[in-house]
Amino acid sequence: MQTETRQRIPEPPAADLRGWPWEAPAGADAGPAAEDAPLVSIVIPSYNQGVYIEETIRSIVLQDYPNVEVIVIDGGSTDSTVAVLKKYEPWLAHWVSEKDKGQANAINKGLSVARGEIVTWLNSDDLLLPGALRRLARAYVQKPGTFFVSPVEHFLDGTDKARVFEPQHVTHRELIEFWSGRVRWNDPGTFYTREVLETVGPIDESFRYSFDYEFVLRVSKRFEATYLPEPTTRFRVHAASKTVSEGDRFIYETARASQAYWNDAEGVDRKGFRRYFAVTMFRNAVVNARRSPAGALGYLWQGFTTDALRSPFWLAGWAAKVVGTRLAARRDRGGEWSGFGVD
Repeated sequence: MQTETRQRIPEPPAADLRGWPWEAPAGADAGPAAEDAPLVSIVIPSYNQGVYIEETIRSIVLQDYPNVEVIVIDGGSTDSTVAVLKKYEPWLAHWVSEKDKGQANAINKGLSVARGEIVTWLNSDDLLLPGALRRLARAYVQKPGTFFVSPVEHFLDGTDKARVFEPQHVTHRELIEFWSGRVRWNDPGTFYTREVLETVGPIDESFRYSFDYEFVLRVSKRFEATYLPEPTTRFRVHAASKTVSEGDRFIYETARASQAYWNDAEGVDRKGFRRYFAVTMFRNAVVNARRSPAGALGYLWQGFTTDALRSPFWLAGWAAKVVGTRLAARRDRGGEWSGFGVD
């Protein structure tokens, strides 16, 4: 996207909207010349996110980077999404609004038309941070045979509460043992090269929740991760997101993806997995106790039957940890924020 095009981007929908991504940062780096900049393709899967998608699009087209294509695959939204897409149509390389088979299918549709040397997807309620693509391109030039992971800024929608998650130990072996606590990885903030996509193939559409984790497992088996030092992405936490509204369902698909690779690594900590799974069931029971008592009882049953001898002790240990964390948070006048319910 050329600089002169960027300067003609539509005005924000309200005059009082300030800051990123409604305004380009003052003194933004002009970035590399277009002929020197690898093409970056960003696929935005979307469905009824009209309240957020304009921010997402602007966070890309206002980047200080001259060679990016934006691809929006919308699942037939019935809100204001299509109006926003028409408003920004000159800045979109491709967009469609039609019924699809879910988020993974939408991303695959976008990847099939993407032309970039670097490719990623960005949910229609998330944002790129200023300068993200320029920093990514510099890393790509230095290490083109890898994939890229970066810190991600998680924030609670409508508040100034945020914290940065730093990736660590993003290797195939550590990703397999996701329950160990050693690996930290975010789907937003991960970028793949054309070589990676052509090597590992498309996203597995049998996954509704953990398709990104299954995909990075495949990628990390063949490629190493390069760590970007600065955050590239803002991940929005809000009540309608799958992470919040359906967060208790992720564990089943994450476990299925991991177990497919257990034979790849010696000494997988299966007892540790059972403990993690049981504690997750107990946590899900607490989270669902009010909205679905029957569901909460089901989670409790799954937790106790994961390991009949050890599960009661795991429950007691987890409960003690939660109580200790809450007391410490109260003592520290609010303590550490969590956007994900019971820690």
